[in-house]
Amino acid sequence: MIELRQLFKTYCNKEYSLEIKEFANVLRVDGDIRAWNFVGCQKLRINRKDKYITVDVGMPREKWEAQSEANIKRYLFGGIKDAIIIMINKLKKRR
Repeated sequence: MIELRQLFKTYCNKEYSLEIKEFANVLRVDGDIRAWNFVGCQKLRINRKDKYITVDVGMPREKWEAQSEANIKRYLFGGIKDAIIIMINKLKKRR
């Protein structure tokens, strides 16, 4: 996740528009304490007051338990990529 954070810091360091200043991905990882029970992206929300857009990215237990670091990274990068595409498409529709 540190690698991904560095990429965002380097390449995504400007405001998207006057209405949206931040893209926020919320990672929902199933575990012993809580299970979110979904895969992929859900719950697109736009907060006009605080000027951000967010999508939840679900990671079920089978996507991380007994998986290699490479498989976990591949899943996370794919989910975050999908979430960003969903957010951008929504903003394009709203102009």
